Amino acid sequence: MKQKHYKQKARELILNVANRVGGSHIGGSFSIVDFLIHLYSGYRETNSVTDEEFYNGNLADLPRIIFSKGHCYLSQLAALDAIFNKNFYTENYLADGSEFFGHPKKNKSNNHFLVSAGALGQGLTFGNGLSLSNKFLDNNIKIISIIGDGEFNEGSCTEALLFASQHKLNHSFVIDNNDQMSLGKTSKIFNLGFLKSRIEAYGLECYDIDGHSDEALDTCINKILNTNSNHPCVYILNTIKGKGVSFMEGDSKWHHRRFKENEFINAINELNEK
Repeated sequence: MKQKHYKQKARELILNVANRVGGSHIGGSFSIVDFLIHLYSGYRETNSVTDEEFYNGNLADLPRIIFSKGHCYLSQLAALDAIFNKNFYTENYLADGSEFFGHPKKNKSNNHFLVSAGALGQGLTFGNGLSLSNKFLDNNIKIISIIGDGEFNEGSCTEALLFASQHKLNHSFVIDNNDQMSLGKTSKIFNLGFLKSRIEAYGLECYDIDGHSDEALDTCINKILNTNSNHPCVYILNTIKGKGVSFMEGDSKWHHRRFKENEFINAINELNEK
């Protein structure tokens, strides 16, 4: 029940931010936010950590999330605010004088934001560098890179997977597979083909899961957090862009859009009815 509340609250926060700043990447944020809720709440429940240290990113062994699809990292801010019942991150997103821009910016004092990201295809290579350094230093900090299925068309993504496979890195790759790019369906614009088979051919473990199923996400998070691995894994999250608001689901115009007429109120009301 807590996770259901967190998911609804996170989506409300995303809508409020989009309304305040005049548009945001709502669709892609809604498709990945369920994974983030399960990741953060799962880590919180299985580790003896203080809420303040966790929320502020001051834990040394905190899983490092590299938001390669950085245009949607508002979902990360909203997930943290929802779980900890705070509003610092979302209220400061694109606020005057804030360091929370439209894409993640490196913050040396906050392990939630370890690298600046957003140029599609680059986050995975950052994650590989962190994973390789961890291997040299013999530590087991979890590196989790989040990419979109449209982003996977970038050649650097394939190179990153091959590099991670060859060097047996402790690196988890999460693909938000919502079958949409900015202007339409990925399958129509540049089809990824048999994605799971492709990834397995690179020598990687690959799991194809429902990215909105509580049970499937709990299993995924448990494997990411509790498996000491000397080789990378890829998790294909089959998701719906705009998940949670019926008139946004699967509609490419909500990749990035300003609200018109009663759209904001209608979206908030629909979330509150669930």
